[in-house]
Amino acid sequence: EGASYDKMKKEMEKAGLISEAIYKSYLTGDSLIGGEPCMRDSQWVEATTGSLGHGLSMGLGIAMALKMDNSPAKVYVMLGDGDCNNIQKMDFVEKTIGTPNWADKWKSFGWNVLETNGHDMEAFKDTILSENNSGRPRLVIANTIKGKGVSIMENNPNWHFKLPGRKELKVFKEELGITDEELV
Repeated sequence: EGASYDKMKKEMEKAGLISEAIYKSYLTGDSLIGGEPCMRDSQWVEATTGSLGHGLSMGLGIAMALKMDNSPAKVYVMLGDGDCNNIQKMDFVEKTIGTPNWADKWKSFGWNVLETNGHDMEAFKDTILSENNSGRPRLVIANTIKGKGVSIMENNPNWHFKLPGRKELKVFKEELGITDEELV
């Protein structure tokens, strides 16, 4: 939704995290917020993790250090790249690794697993902030649909790295309710 994007953008600018110039550079050769942000390029990225799973091990290390210091702080790690939208990079997950039951897999490693609709931000927030009295690390599976809201993009693995052409941009704008002014 265009209005919520504008609100988020203004909040990030207000917090001093991302300037208008950085927003306008998105996905260009000189961008600091490209597909995989790097900690050496920006002050707000604490670790370069990319899509290789480094974030989980870094998060676990941080959590263990905090626990050793008796800190009440919580550590959050966001994982992704094709697990819970059934698409990864350039194809469907079922064609590469079958149809794993992610909840059962994580439970088998001792995690407290919850699931939520990843498109419902209130439900996601409530799930993340709910009390975890299990004594185990918690994993929230946020089920989503890749490209949700754009008919030519929904459940289409071809859009992982693809940028829209003029014809496709017209469809995006219409279906998402974005004006030309908002794109400038």
